[in-house]
Amino acid sequence: MHPSATPRSPARATGLLAVAGVAFVVVQASCEHSKTPLAPDAPQFRSSAGDDPEGTIAFVSNRDGNYEIYVMNPDGSGVTPLTNTTPPVGHFDPAWSRNGKQVAFASNRDGNYEIYIMNADGSEVTQLTSTESPVSNFAPAWCGHHIAWQSNRDGPVNIYLMNDDGTGVTRFNDNANDAEPTWSPTCQQLAFQSNRDGPYNIYVMNADGTGVTRLTNTLAFDSDPAWSPNGQNGNQIAFASTRDGNNNVYVMNADGTGVTRLTNGVLFYSFRPAWSPDGEQIAFESNRDAAFNNDIYVMNADGTGVTRLTDNIAVDGEAAWTRH
Repeated sequence: MHPSATPRSPARATGLLAVAGVAFVVVQASCEHSKTPLAPDAPQFRSSAGDDPEGTIAFVSNRDGNYEIYVMNPDGSGVTPLTNTTPPVGHFDPAWSRNGKQVAFASNRDGNYEIYIMNADGSEVTQLTSTESPVSNFAPAWCGHHIAWQSNRDGPVNIYLMNDDGTGVTRFNDNANDAEPTWSPTCQQLAFQSNRDGPYNIYVMNADGTGVTRLTNTLAFDSDPAWSPNGQNGNQIAFASTRDGNNNVYVMNADGTGVTRLTNGVLFYSFRPAWSPDGEQIAFESNRDAAFNNDIYVMNADGTGVTRLTDNIAVDGEAAWTRH
């Protein structure tokens, strides 16, 4: 969805978008600063902090003309904007803190695409990274007091780690393109996508960058890994893949075994999975009901019970569910 030149799934890398002057066109069967943090009369969403088992879903949409971050309840109600800017500024890749009180995201609000954090109501935006064009920083993943993200600041797209105040930046060095990090529930491992062995596949490594292990082995495009929280389906990784022709959502055990296809799109694509806090549901992005329009859906962890959460002519995607 975002205008990055970094590796994305085929479905995410396409879309009828015009952000920062860069246009992307959907391929069928593939896929100024904040003015006000929150309108006083905006629909209210349930708090994601504390013991709420349902949590809150953050997502990206251009429904109001610009790519902004919104939140909504898990049933699609209470849609509330967190950011409010004008083109060519865009906001992408929301990621929740573990306690659900803050959101990390990528934005070019200060010129270059950098990583920021803000409170769950859109207030107190803080910039964490500071680089110069053409460097881009995207895909933050928050666990404990650490944020992993992808950047091309040193050449190829690699995964970096920093404290959640922006200090202590560490690069997980590799000459390939490593992207889309996602944390294990214990914050001890990261899953990610990489082309280090040829086609893009899913890998896992320790939180210090050691112990890199390949989980999938296909000639297709495996992307968008999402590690399940501790819950009914703990220790699983959902991901998107073109292995069966079109982009669909799959799930596997955290050791790469037991790969199971959850969506069955032939004329549409599904990607960008995000687990519910209890691990019983998965939100995802799809154009299944409109070829040139992405919306957010939710399904049970076994692929049943697909429900559409957003329904408009805008692009809605990059869902991120709070985790506890």
